[in-house]
Parts: sequence; C-alpha cells; structure tokens
Amino acid sequence: MVGVPQSKGCEACRKQKKSCEGTSIPCVRCKRLKIPCIGRGQQRFKFQDETFRFENGSTQTRPAKKRKAANSDAVPDPALEDSSLANSLVVTSQPLSSALIQIPMSMPTTKVTRLAASFIDQIDPNLDSRWIPPWNFTRLLQVIPSRLGHNDALDASAEAVLAAYQTYRARQHHAPADSSALIQQRCLSQYNRALKALRSCLDDKSQAQSGETLCSTMMLLMFETLMGPINQRVLSHAGGAANIMKARGYSTAKNEFEWNVMLSLRGPVVFQALFSGEMLFTDEEWFNLIKNPTQDEGVMGRTLMTLARIPNLLLRTRGALSKPTVDEAELQKLRQTLRTIRSAHLFDIKELLERLETLEKKHPDPAQRDREVMMLHCAHGRHVATAYSTDMHLLSLLSAVDYPRNPPISRTVRGTSKADLDEWMQLAADRAEEASDLAERVACHRPLGTFYMDYVLKGAYIVAGDRSTQLRILGQIWEYAYDMFGSEAKVDLEQMNEIRDWIAANDLRRKLADAAPDLPSRVQEITEDEFSILTS
Repeated sequence: MVGVPQSKGCEACRKQKKSCEGTSIPCVRCKRLKIPCIGRGQQRFKFQDETFRFENGSTQTRPAKKRKAANSDAVPDPALEDSSLANSLVVTSQPLSSALIQIPMSMPTTKVTRLAASFIDQIDPNLDSRWIPPWNFTRLLQVIPSRLGHNDALDASAEAVLAAYQTYRARQHHAPADSSALIQQRCLSQYNRALKALRSCLDDKSQAQSGETLCSTMMLLMFETLMGPINQRVLSHAGGAANIMKARGYSTAKNEFEWNVMLSLRGPVVFQALFSGEMLFTDEEWFNLIKNPTQDEGVMGRTLMTLARIPNLLLRTRGALSKPTVDEAELQKLRQTLRTIRSAHLFDIKELLERLETLEKKHPDPAQRDREVMMLHCAHGRHVATAYSTDMHLLSLLSAVDYPRNPPISRTVRGTSKADLDEWMQLAADRAEEASDLAERVACHRPLGTFYMDYVLKGAYIVAGDRSTQLRILGQIWEYAYDMFGSEAKVDLEQMNEIRDWIAANDLRRKLADAAPDLPSRVQEITEDEFSILTS
C-alpha cells in the first residue's frame, strides 16, 4: 500500500470539507464557531492498494477503477442523533467491508492481520438489527481493525470481543454442549488476557491515557454485555473508563478516533455514575463530557444531557436525607431543579415518541420493513427507551424530595393500588406501563438489537404501580434475558431491590419514617414460587 498525503486541516474543517485557514491553532473557522480545533497540522495518508502492479510484474500505475453503482446493501445512517445509552453512535453509510478494508500495512505480524481479518469477517454487514454489533454498540467497531497492532490492551480486548460474539452466536444457534463449553472456555481465557494487557497499559505512562487504551475499556464493556452471567457487573469497566477520561480531560482528544471513543463511552459512564456512590464529575464536567463538539445532536443530545444530570442530583438528594437533621433548604432547591428539568424533558419524550409512532404508522408490519426502515425503527425505539428510563429516575427523585419521610407503599399490603402512591410515583407507574408496551413494540429487534431493554425494564419493574404490572414486566425481563443468554439467563431480584432503594433513596426514607426493619420491599413481593412459574 502506498501512502498518499492528504490535507493537514483540522478534523472539523475536513469533516465539513471547508478550507482550514489561519497560521495558528485554533484555525479561523474553529475560532469563529468556538469549537475544538483538533488535528490541525497533522500529516495524514490515504493508503492505496498497489497489489495489481506487483501481481502483473509491472511498475506502471494501476488502472483506473470503474465507478461502482450504489450498493443496495449499504448500511444506512438512521439518524445523526443516535447516542450512547446505550449505543451512542450510528454506523456509517458505507458498506461495512469497505469501511474496514484499510488496514495499515505497517503492522508487522501476521497475527494482527489475522485478527483484523477475523473482525471484518465476524461483523457481517448483511446481518440485520437483531445480530449486527455496530448497529447496537457503536460504529467505532468499523475502524478497530485500522487501530490494531499498536496497543496490547486494544488487541487483546478485540480478540475477547470476537470470542464473546462467537459464543453469543453459538448460544443462539443451539450449539452442542461440548462445543459451546469449549468456546466459552476460550472466551474466558481471552477475557483474562485482555484484563492483564489493560493493567499493563495502565501501568505504562505513555499508554495509560491513550485513545487505544480508553477504547479497550469500551471493548471490555461489549464483552460483558455479550457474555452476561459470566460477569454480572456489566458496567464494571465503565468506572475505569471514567477515571481515564477524568485524568486526561475532555477537550484533549488528538484526533477523530479519540473523540468517537469518548462519545461512545458517554452512556456507560453515566449509568456507572448512578451507582458509584461518589461524584465522578461536576455538573460542568458532565456537560463538557456529554456535549458533542462536532455536531448538534438535537433531541437525543438533550436527553443524554438530562440523564447525565441525574447522578449528581441523586447524590445531593441522598446527602440531604442522610444528615442528622434533614436539610430542608437543600430539598427545596432540588424540588425546583428537578421540576424544571422534567418539564423540559417531557417535550423531548414527546418528540422522540412522535418519530417512532410516525415510522410505525407508515410501516406497521415489521415483516414488511426493509433494512433501512428496521434500522431507523431500532434507533428510534432505543431513543424512546432512554427517555423513558430517564423520566422514571427523575420521578423517583421527585418523590424522594417531596415525600422524604414516606417511602412508596408496599404492594404486599392487601387492597393497595396505584392510587395509594404519591403523585410522582403514580406518574412513574404510568411510565412503567409505557416502557412495558415499548418492549413489545421493539421485540422485532430481539435479541441483540434490544439488549438495552434489560436495564429499562428493571427500572420499570421497581416503579410499577400494581402487582399485575410487576408480574408482566418481570416476565418480559426473563424473556429478554433468555433471548440473550439462553439456559444461562438469570434475573436477580435482590439486585433490583438494591437498585430501587438506591435510586429512590427508600433506604434513607424508611429510617426517617421510623419504619420497621423488616418492612417488605416492593421488589421482594414476587415470591420464588411465582418467579419459577414465570420462567418455566
């Protein structure tokens, strides 16, 4: 391959095909628009395949390629606003094979070449929203092969993800038990090797904060999502990613690859922050982390920004309730802030829901939707699910700050109903029913295209307003888990109980209400016998 010099302009100007003018950093355009000026002055090369010359024993220039007609199987770009809850970036409009084909030949080993080839082979562009990883994780997978061979952590994590994906597909195709066990054993071996490589890179100052090391943490998150029961802490590596991002800062990305890595990690880092018990970032730092510096992400960008405010609001709420004397002044500030945030968020929910409903009215039958429509529907469903999850968290916090001494009433009390809840938890119960309905609407993308629904449905379960709704949602949680992990699927009721107590501060509210230590919790209302009936 021959390296042909390209523009030395910054990433923002190159992306918009604008002239990058000026003699210093930032360039004139970036300075005027007040956006980061990344990559200005860097020499870039486009690698062109010259195999034809050598195969024919000729030193002449290769013949001009004929212009190809548009590929009807090209993966379309569903929306510029796709975010990372889940799945934060959208794929490119190029066929996946061509997007991956440019592998730097400076990589010396055939092992790396084989790994890159395996990556290209496994991420099949002809698969639909139910199976293809880039649709459901991040388009960054498309450029991973071009980054291999320079960072041991990224190389090892890429191998681990490939092994996890093969194990996942083997489960879906009901592979023989001995074959499945062998694949799973190899998968765990790759995962352990990836962890060792990551620790080694983190100990190396020259690589600890590199884009490739940060990307390897994202790859391990994908591994844990695909493997499920092998490691129940699906977000365990998001905390490490957050520490790397905090150490290196948010505006220090050297190129487009590093920006895309950081954008892809936004969702996992936010959800990790919800349960970390400590402030990972200030409100200003969250804003800088979530905001896309190169494009306006519109309503989905606003939704993700709203979600990113919840971790610190939760910590403030728990802090006010855990003092010897409840901090009423802080609670009043939180009431005003939360009501303002939710009022704005309702408009975003409406806009996202209208997009999904419009598409469904135009294409009501999932079996008749082509690949482009299915991709759009998958993206819109994911956006609505993110918005619903955000709203349920906001409503739980509003209940905590307005009724700090009155935790939600237990469903084990005979004759209780949604009407016995405070007004915020009644709204949360309504939203839980909507999330349950959404699970049915996006079921056409199961299993991999709806992996995010596991978290959304668990959030819906813990705010459900009556027993029948709880049972329905629990059944859906089990169905989605079984789709992903087959006979290895697990649903942890105790974990959902802990999530409920933490998000709604019910543990602190019960203490304030001088409730009995054995006050029955809402999650524990479903008995083991009932659960076994649901999963049989």
